[in-house]
Amino acid sequence: MCVKRVRDRKADQLADLAVLNERLAGAKEPWAARHRLEYLQQQRQQWEGVVEYLTRTDAAATMATIEEASRKVLSSRKRGGGRAGRVAPVKTPVLTPSA
Repeated sequence: MCVKRVRDRKADQLADLAVLNERLAGAKEPWAARHRLEYLQQQRQQWEGVVEYLTRTDAAATMATIEEASRKVLSSRKRGGGRAGRVAPVKTPVLTPSA
């Protein structure tokens, strides 16, 4: 029996939400977004930093914000000697759907 931790479920749900948002926006094909997210998830420490960062800042789950957060986490890890530290907030505001 495989038991997922809350942290793992949150990361999976974030990835699913990002794919859905890309599909709804028509910005990127869902399979392309899923493929890119799977690649990012393979870098485990970096992906955990992205998930923590996006949930802490309450940023929209889009490929643009995920890519920006990934770059910030990567640069933060390089400056901090490999440790994932706190990164500056994403400048992209959270968009709410209009009625």
